[in-house]
Amino acid sequence: MIYSISNIQLIEAFKKDSECPLCILKNEVEKSLIKMFLTEGVTDEETRLESNNLGFCKRHLNQMENSENKLGFALQLNTRMMHLKDIISSNKNTKTSAKTADKINKELSTCIICKYTDESMQRYYSLTAKTYNENVEFRNLIKNCKGFCLEHFNGLLKNVKFAKNSSDEYTKDLTLIERENLNRLISELDWFCDKFDYRNNDKPWGNSKDALARTVKKYRGE
Repeated sequence: MIYSISNIQLIEAFKKDSECPLCILKNEVEKSLIKMFLTEGVTDEETRLESNNLGFCKRHLNQMENSENKLGFALQLNTRMMHLKDIISSNKNTKTSAKTADKINKELSTCIICKYTDESMQRYYSLTAKTYNENVEFRNLIKNCKGFCLEHFNGLLKNVKFAKNSSDEYTKDLTLIERENLNRLISELDWFCDKFDYRNNDKPWGNSKDALARTVKKYRGE
């Protein structure tokens, strides 16, 4: 396998047993961003301004809350709450209520960690296609993986052009892999349901015991 600084994390993710290698990469990106926003991101004026303007979604707020850096989280949260208070304070009467509600809705629709995570995943989508085109061993890793969650499968399909002259073959491989692994999960779910029949009580679960959790990951990602 040919490694480079740009593809080493990608290759390592595809080597792991997972319903979606891209979810592994996304989780790594999120952890790195959360750590940054709770440490140097708190004191960096430009970063603090951007995080205050975009805020944080519920998912990333929960992850920040569960981190060990409570002071960094409190500082980020305090600045954000003061910003939201100013928006609410501008509401004076019935006429301004609709505009204030729209402003609040806009504030709840953005997240700085989502923004940077999406940008990183875009790079991973194109890098996956590029590495497929350049590295035969990586092609075999893709062909032997368990497919992708639907979000990341969608992202990969949108970026098949980066496989250049291998883009048609890449598209076919992605589609075949995803279809085969959806069939695998459907079969496991079938047996999961059949196990509730008393006649199957003594029969082994096989790979179906955790089929629900793995199917949710395939459907919505981790």
